[in-house]
Amino acid sequence: MSAPQRSRDDGAELKDLIDQVDMRSLYERLTGKSANGKRTSKGPKVRCPNPACSDKDPSAVIWDEDKAIKLFDTCTFANGKSFGGVLDLIQFTGHANSKRDAVEWLKSSGLVGLHYDPALSERVVSMRDNGRGGRTQRLYDLTNAGNYDYTDSTGQTIHYRVVRWEGFTLPADADPAERSKSKTKIFSQYHPDPGEGDHCAICAHYRKNLPEYRDPRFAEMPRLMAPRHPGKFEKGTYGIARVPYRLHEVLEGARKQFPIFYVEGEKKVEALRKLGLYATTNMGGAQFPLPAEWSQYFEGAARVVFVPDCDVPGRESAWQRLKVFKKQGLPTLFLDIKPGFNGPGKYDIFDWYAEREALGKDAMLAELRGMYRDAMEIEKLGRVLVIGEKVDGPRYEACASFSDAIDLVKERDFAAIDIRASGPAATLKTLMEVAAAEGVTNVRTTDSDAHRYFLNKRALVGVRL
Repeated sequence: MSAPQRSRDDGAELKDLIDQVDMRSLYERLTGKSANGKRTSKGPKVRCPNPACSDKDPSAVIWDEDKAIKLFDTCTFANGKSFGGVLDLIQFTGHANSKRDAVEWLKSSGLVGLHYDPALSERVVSMRDNGRGGRTQRLYDLTNAGNYDYTDSTGQTIHYRVVRWEGFTLPADADPAERSKSKTKIFSQYHPDPGEGDHCAICAHYRKNLPEYRDPRFAEMPRLMAPRHPGKFEKGTYGIARVPYRLHEVLEGARKQFPIFYVEGEKKVEALRKLGLYATTNMGGAQFPLPAEWSQYFEGAARVVFVPDCDVPGRESAWQRLKVFKKQGLPTLFLDIKPGFNGPGKYDIFDWYAEREALGKDAMLAELRGMYRDAMEIEKLGRVLVIGEKVDGPRYEACASFSDAIDLVKERDFAAIDIRASGPAATLKTLMEVAAAEGVTNVRTTDSDAHRYFLNKRALVGVRL
C-alpha cells in the first residue's frame, strides 16, 4: 500500500513543478529561439524546437495554459509525435534522455516560478549608452542565461532576482562571424509574488517585518500590481532595499575572518565561488553607489578585495567603492588582475578564470594568491604620495596637483605614487619621467597610457621591481 501512496505524492509534486513553468521561457532557454510569434487562440507560433531544424518559418504552436507544444503536421521532425508537454520538449531538444533526467534538468534550470517577460519577448529593449543618454537597441534570439537570487541573511528568503539575458544585435541571417561579435547582454529584475490580492504584499511585509532592509524613501508608498501568481515572480524591484549578492555567504566569510572579493557582476561571483572563495557583488553594475551602511555586513573580514573590470570605468568604480568602505574602517585591497590593460576588447576576472579553467583549481588559486601578495606589497610600501585626495597615516603624504607632486618626488624619497585625480596629459607625462628617474618603483593610476609610459621610463633607468 505504501508504494502507490508514494507514487501519488510524486505525481502531485511533479504536476506542481510543471504548473510553475512558463512554456515560452522554457522554449527560449531550450532552443535559443524567440517565442515572440504570431498569437493564436492557444498561444504563439514558433519555429521548430528541434536543434537540427533550420526552417525559419513557424512550424509549431506553444499552448500556454496547457503547458504543451504542438508541431505542425508539415514539420519534418514531428515523426508522428506532434504534441508534447514540458518534459517531452526537454527531451525533444536533446537536453535529457529520459523523463527522470528531464525532471532533474528542470529543477536546476532556474525557470520554475519565473514569469515570461513580454518586453523582452518583443526583443526591443531600452539600453543605456554609458550614461550619456538613452537609445533603443533591437536584440535577436534573446534567451535567459542565468537567474541570480539576492536573499536575506539566512540564504532562504529571496529579496529579489536578477535575470541575465543574452542575445545578438544582428539577425540570424547576418554573417555568422559578424553576428558572433554582436553578442550582448542585458539584465532584468523581479521580486517574489506572494499571491495575496492586488497589492504587492511582499513590499508591505518588508515595511512591517524587515526594517533593517527597508528603504525609507518608499516606506509609505503603495504598490499596485496585476493579479497575483502564487510561487512566481513579478517584474521590478521598485521600493525594495538592496542587499549584497549572496549576503549569507558574505556574513559567513566575515565571521571566519576570510578575505571577501567584491567584483562586478554575479557571473564573476559564481566563478570565484567555484574556487572556494567568498565573493559578492551588487545589482546595477558599476553605476550602483555602494551604501556606506553595507560595511556592517563585512565587519570581521580579513580584507574586502575589490577586483575591477580592466577598463577605466571599472577601475574608477572599484576605487570609489574601496574608499567608501575604507572610510568605515574596513581593511580593503585593490587587486587589478591586468594592470595597464584598457582594451581593445574587454578583460575581467571571469575572462581570467575561463583562460585558466583547464589548469585546475589548485593552479588558479596559486596564481591568485600571487596576485593577492603583490597587491598587499603595494599596500605595504613605505612612503606613498597620494595625489588628489587627503589621507591619514604615517606612510602617506598628500598633495593636490601634479606640479606639486613633481617637486615633492624630486625632494623626497617615495616608493610609490597613488594618483586619484586627473590633470593635463603633458604634466602627467613629466611626473612619470621624474618618478622613474627618482627611483619610484610603483605608480597606481587608471590612465593606462601614463602607466605604460612610466614602465618604459623605469626600464630605461634600470629600476626593477
